[in-house]
Amino acid sequence: MLYLGSDQHLQTVEWTEENPKVTISEIESNQIKPKHFSKNNVSYVASMEGCGCGFRQEFDFNYPDFSEIEVKKENQNQLHKQLKELLEKEISLELFGTWAGGEEECEVKKEIKVDDLLKDDFYFAENELIVIGN
Repeated sequence: MLYLGSDQHLQTVEWTEENPKVTISEIESNQIKPKHFSKNNVSYVASMEGCGCGFRQEFDFNYPDFSEIEVKKENQNQLHKQLKELLEKEISLELFGTWAGGEEECEVKKEIKVDDLLKDDFYFAENELIVIGN
């Protein structure tokens, strides 16, 4: 699961199987909203696969699946583009990655630049709150 915190209310796009792409959508009523955000609005981010699994994770570096490298790179590129556009209207954004059911735990908080998402060694660690700026 990947969540995005922002100061602005985001226009959301729902993920569809017919047009798979990185989307930002409202948290469904049955989903737990993580409490670690300092931002007012929290949304769910889906990769082209329809979930947060399509973004690079620590697991990908320890046990790489070479058949997924290009797809995950494209997911990172699409996410970067969307976040860069959002950062034109606010100073920072927050991302929090976790497995379903782990929304209450936050182990690390770090700050990065939006362009760091494109670095080959960047990945989303479990239960990590990331503050992203320009």
